[in-house]
Amino acid sequence: MDVVPEESNDDEESAVSTDEQPSSSDKRSSSGPEEIAKREDQMVMYSKFLVMGVIIVVAATIGGLTYMFVRGQEQKDYEKQYENVVNEIISTSQLRARTIFDNLESLAASLTTEAMDLNMTWPFVVFPNFQIQGMMSNEITGASVVNINPIVPHEIRADWEAFSVANYEPWFKAGHDYDKYASKKLYVHEKLNQTMPESMSRIPRVHWNESGIFPNITSYEITDRGWNPVRDWDTDFYYPSWQRAPVEDFNPTVNVNWGHVRGFERFMKGMIRYDQPVLTRVSDANYLSLNYDDRFEYLERARAPHSYLYVPIYDSHVQNRSIVAVLSAFLQWENFFINVLPESESGILLVIDGTCGAQRYSYRLDGKEAIFLNASDMHDRQFEDMKRVFEFAPFAMLKNETDQQLFCQYSARIYPSEEWQSDFFTAQPYAYAFAVVGCFALTTLVFIIYDILVQRRQKKVMETATKTNAIVTSLFPSNVRSRLMEELAPAPEEKAKNAFLNTGSRLMAGNNALAAVDESGVATSETIFGSKPIADLFPATTIMFGDMVGFTAWSSAREPSQVFTLLETIYYSFDSIAKRRRVFKVETIGDCYVAVAGLPMPRKDHATVMARFAHDCLEKMSELCHDLESTFGPDTADLRMRIGLNSGPVTAGVLRGEKGRFQLFGDTMNMASRMESTGEKNRIQVSADTAALIKAAGKGKWLSPRTERAQVKGKGVMQTYWLRIFAESSSGASSMGTAMSEFGGDDAVAGLVGNLAPSMDPSKQQEVEEAKLNRLVSWNVDILSKVLKQIMARRKANPPKLPAKPEKTNVNNKKGPMLDEVVDVVNLPQFDSKNYRNYVDPATVQLSTEVQDQLALFVRKVARLYRNNDFHSFEHASHVTMSVTKLLSRIINPHEVRVRKGGSLGVAETSTTTLLFACVISALIHDADHPGVSNSVLVKEKSPLAIKYNDKSVAEQNSVNLAWELLMKPEFGDLQACIYANEEEFLRFRQ
Repeated sequence: MDVVPEESNDDEESAVSTDEQPSSSDKRSSSGPEEIAKREDQMVMYSKFLVMGVIIVVAATIGGLTYMFVRGQEQKDYEKQYENVVNEIISTSQLRARTIFDNLESLAASLTTEAMDLNMTWPFVVFPNFQIQGMMSNEITGASVVNINPIVPHEIRADWEAFSVANYEPWFKAGHDYDKYASKKLYVHEKLNQTMPESMSRIPRVHWNESGIFPNITSYEITDRGWNPVRDWDTDFYYPSWQRAPVEDFNPTVNVNWGHVRGFERFMKGMIRYDQPVLTRVSDANYLSLNYDDRFEYLERARAPHSYLYVPIYDSHVQNRSIVAVLSAFLQWENFFINVLPESESGILLVIDGTCGAQRYSYRLDGKEAIFLNASDMHDRQFEDMKRVFEFAPFAMLKNETDQQLFCQYSARIYPSEEWQSDFFTAQPYAYAFAVVGCFALTTLVFIIYDILVQRRQKKVMETATKTNAIVTSLFPSNVRSRLMEELAPAPEEKAKNAFLNTGSRLMAGNNALAAVDESGVATSETIFGSKPIADLFPATTIMFGDMVGFTAWSSAREPSQVFTLLETIYYSFDSIAKRRRVFKVETIGDCYVAVAGLPMPRKDHATVMARFAHDCLEKMSELCHDLESTFGPDTADLRMRIGLNSGPVTAGVLRGEKGRFQLFGDTMNMASRMESTGEKNRIQVSADTAALIKAAGKGKWLSPRTERAQVKGKGVMQTYWLRIFAESSSGASSMGTAMSEFGGDDAVAGLVGNLAPSMDPSKQQEVEEAKLNRLVSWNVDILSKVLKQIMARRKANPPKLPAKPEKTNVNNKKGPMLDEVVDVVNLPQFDSKNYRNYVDPATVQLSTEVQDQLALFVRKVARLYRNNDFHSFEHASHVTMSVTKLLSRIINPHEVRVRKGGSLGVAETSTTTLLFACVISALIHDADHPGVSNSVLVKEKSPLAIKYNDKSVAEQNSVNLAWELLMKPEFGDLQACIYANEEEFLRFRQ
């Protein structure tokens, strides 16, 4: 038969591409709710963002205000305390200065009194108790040295020099003894706790006599090289150094003319001219030790700023008194600022500014101590606005601006430091602010959690509604869905009424509805459900029934999961085709697929559309079964559809009630079922009514009358037709195309999986057979791989005991008939629940590429060992393997089993993975190289195999030995190592 070219497919393209126009009710029930839901979701989302934004803004604002308030309080406390500290420093330091000045003025006055009492004439005076008086004054003032400098006129200079030499030793010795007694060998105030080094007592006596006194009034200048004598000045008055306390025999300064010491003489003049105490410029004490050999420790101590305080000594206490001497005290500036703060206050910076040479000195006040920092301004610039300035010792300042050079004016600046400030500015503002923000954050978290819970609930409700809608959509046409939704939606007055009804009332109302009857006393659909039945008559439809041939036998050898996987895969493909063809799927009953064209929207081309749909399903079924054979095993590619079509009117609607669904009723439905049941495998049988519609559509070439009329139950003998749709082919079509025409397009597809026509080209037939063999090999490899993964998983959980030093075993060389090794009982290992505590899921185990390749090669070589004998072929062996696998899958996993009450173990509990693999591989090789005749024939004919195996189980022993020798070849070394890890496992596997 020649191939008949198919006519133009314009109607098909129109059927496929034209979308069903949704009704207004569809728009309201689908697009409308979706848009409303979308808008509502957006509004809810915007509301959430708004609420979250308000909470964040409020939290930030209140947190910031809290921070500012607490920080402001700290700032106030800081400023208040700072003012208190400043006032304390000013008042205490001024009081301290006043005390020092008053004490020295009192000492000067006592000396005047003592000279008057002893009738001594100035400058020729010696105070026997000056050492005591001076040291007591030093204790109060903190002076390092207090010294008497008498004013010697030039006229009596020689007399003074003779007097000083003659009267020096008595008071010097007495003072020296007193120093020893009082242990006052300190240069500065005792708080420095430093003793003059002994090396400083080694002073070269070059300018004074053996008594330690300059015999003449000597003027010196202080340079970097030390004290250098200068030319004896002839002046009107001299100010030689005389009695001092302490004596300090290491530093002989007696008869040194302090009135001519550069830098100090002007202050002497200022004191005498203005008759008031004078505080000299600031200097250190380095010049006192410039001639010492070892002065480094001394210099470190003497580097702090010092000043001389010059106090006039008078000849009497009358109003017209005269200055006859100068009382000079060598003071450290820190003495003015010690004990000005309590112990708890520290870190205040004090900067002394002097007008003599722009001097600046920085001190740090820590409690009762005053620590010299540097001869510069050391305050932190960030505290410039906190500066407090006061005039130091204003009572010692010269008020006459014309002679300001004769005096030094001092002022002090007070600053806080970061250390002192840190005691006030704590982390409390942050803590309070974070606490406030934390409260809002907690509130927000509660809000978020609540929102998440609400969303989760809504999501579950929406998911349920979506699934329900999807189920309803799949079960009911769009017009039916709309009517169902309208019935389920209560009227407004009903909503208001239900708002005041409790649950019991609603239940009672429902029971009353079920009991409702009409006027004739019979309960009707309207009285029960409150509306008319949902049903319509569709006068022009085409119904398809499709049944899987061979499915019952196929499913009996498969796992339930495999059965459902196959059905879902095939039915999903059919559903996709139905959606593309705009065919409505009615239902599936087991392996039967029911569909209809022409409803819910009527269409004129329902017959041709259903014909194309049936043809597509037939081809898709063949393609899928062919592809799935490597997954589900042999016979899968042999599954086929048997399809029947019939056209006519049908009643369609929903049988409401428990588990209501959309159904079709009428003779057209029954006739379509008869067309399927009287049809043939891999063919489409159509009724005369459907055939007439197809012919009317110009597709008569698709039909061929059935040779033998069909015996239809309830209808008798009827003429039916086979439906064949095939594509256009050129005149040079191959013999495959001819075969497809001759046996019907669907039979040609079946030939792809083995049912070939006798006229098929041998090369094509070999190609098809090879493809089928590859699918079977792939399926067997997959089965064996799963068992090997179980072996590896068990080995990971309980590693076998391997010898410490690996030795090459001879197990692979074991030869001889296996029948000699057959035993009645195979010893299985004792079940131990401890071995399953470290259970490893086989699905997590990965076989190496070498093992997979060697396993595939082994199965392929085993397949080549089989001969093409019925019931002894590799396909038959695959069937046996599938049955064995299904049987073994019924064995309970050992790690899920508990020991029985009596302590005995079943075979399910003691089976090992090695045993499972042995069972599966035995099923695969059990008929390898089978000659196709029974063992009795082989024995009777005295074949070489019968002689080799002593006429016992000839074919079976031959199959096992061939497969064993194949498996033990070196090329399968990795596969062998995967099956058994030691000799014990090997022997169990072989046994």
